[in-house]
Amino acid sequence: MVQTDAFPVRLYFLLPTGDSAQPLVNTRLAVGTAIVFTAKISSALSGETLLTSAGGWEEVYDAETETWHYRKVLNLNTDDIQDAFEALPTNVNILNITCECKIQNAGNTERTSYQQVALLRRTVYGGEVAPLDGDPLYPPPEEIVTKAVAGKYRFTSGGDFQLYNAITEKYHTLTATGAADAVELNIDPTGAV
Repeated sequence: MVQTDAFPVRLYFLLPTGDSAQPLVNTRLAVGTAIVFTAKISSALSGETLLTSAGGWEEVYDAETETWHYRKVLNLNTDDIQDAFEALPTNVNILNITCECKIQNAGNTERTSYQQVALLRRTVYGGEVAPLDGDPLYPPPEEIVTKAVAGKYRFTSGGDFQLYNAITEKYHTLTATGAADAVELNIDPTGAV
């Protein structure tokens, strides 16, 4: 379960049959039976604070499966849940909670409770604005300086082709200049490290 959710819950009640071939059978609760669902922080069960509660469950019959169930949307967006998360250190994102489903007859003379431990997680999305696109992690391909085998040549971030001179231990830019019928190859004499 996640904080701020409207969490749909379906409860199915099963009774033992005594038959090992079909040990449990779906059952409908008696008319007037009330279902009360509550949840508290597991370490504070004796406290007064309910994180959430739900009564007034809807009874549903599924003709296709011939089963009864009871449904309710559980509100996980309560002030008490918000307060519980605010009391935690910011690096703690999970509340251990105990959920209890209490079934009581119409006269409230018989009650049966079922408990389940669960985790309630801090919501990630709190209405923040979508992030803006950042700079790419790597420069675009045209800005990557590539060295060839043994560092014999490379391309600069400006796209210039350079040859390595092992004597000067520098790279020299090779350029072509001149008119179409008089092309000259020039090598930068000063070189770059």
